[in-house]
Amino acid sequence: MSGVDRLLLSSQNELLRYAMQLTGDESDAWDLLQETSVRVLMHAGCYSEQGTFLAWAGVVMRRIFYNRQKGQARQMLLFGDSLQELYDTPLAVAAERSDSVYLTNEMFALIERLPARQAKAFRLFIDGYSYADIAVAMCVSVDNVRNYIHAARVALRKMLGRD
Repeated sequence: MSGVDRLLLSSQNELLRYAMQLTGDESDAWDLLQETSVRVLMHAGCYSEQGTFLAWAGVVMRRIFYNRQKGQARQMLLFGDSLQELYDTPLAVAAERSDSVYLTNEMFALIERLPARQAKAFRLFIDGYSYADIAVAMCVSVDNVRNYIHAARVALRKMLGRD
């Protein structure tokens, strides 16, 4: 077991408390802790022992949380009322009224028809990642990310008949 693994295990309680403060919901807090743990382990090489591990992991957790928040806001702007209706509708009612699920699935299907780089950049964008984060993930410049997302928006408008 590496040093980061041990530090992560010993910090779980503190990180869970922080996740609870951020989310205000136990289930969401556990999800956030799990995603943070995975991200910390994936990027263990980025941790420098100059700062405290808990502070570093807390920053990772906070960025994941805010990216999720931004992603939800962007999805609401893009998919509008059909997505809000999907979030607000109880499961039993949603099973009877699958039109909003269909619209959301149709939108994601349209995104998948985009060229690969545009689709990837746009999916990351609607998930809440910043242009800089997307650039790092795709190993391209921020300007390229802007171009991919702009081209994706234009193509999606054409596909939806909203030129």
